[in-house]
Amino acid sequence: MLKLAISGAAGRMGARLIALGSEDFEIVGAVEATNHPKLGQDAGVASGIQELGISFADTYPDAVEVVIDFSHPAGADAAISHCLDKKIPLVMATTGLEPESVERLKQASHEIPIVWAPSMSLAVNLTLKTTAPVVMSKSSRDIIVTKPIRPAERHLSLVRSSPTQWDKPFINMDVKE
Repeated sequence: MLKLAISGAAGRMGARLIALGSEDFEIVGAVEATNHPKLGQDAGVASGIQELGISFADTYPDAVEVVIDFSHPAGADAAISHCLDKKIPLVMATTGLEPESVERLKQASHEIPIVWAPSMSLAVNLTLKTTAPVVMSKSSRDIIVTKPIRPAERHLSLVRSSPTQWDKPFINMDVKE
């Protein structure tokens, strides 16, 4: 069974990953920030499932085979460092990364397997996939945008690391008066 560590494990998405991931994978690490109030608590119980015998910790266990990071920008940097050091795959789901972190993630992808999208939301990724060809096509110069385009995610107010990178292709569109 694949051994996962979840970074940002005590957050809303981290808890969901623990609950769902424990059905098909072996959760071996529930990583959180050094000062997080849930450190030491059982990650399963805190995530609304049975006790897993895995406590929230501020370090990664040795047995990790894949890290899923759904934390915050500082936690994402720590996850990249850990995965590079141990040469293990990383699924990066943290939003609001600084340009330096994005570049570091791209560089790390030459050394380790990485799955990353500016947003893991299916709706956002479908929107980007379907609108990008129109915006980037030569015929798009005939499209007149009369109001600034600023997409918003319903949950964005709950995300501490907002704004995300996914909306930048829309924000950079020219507005014609």
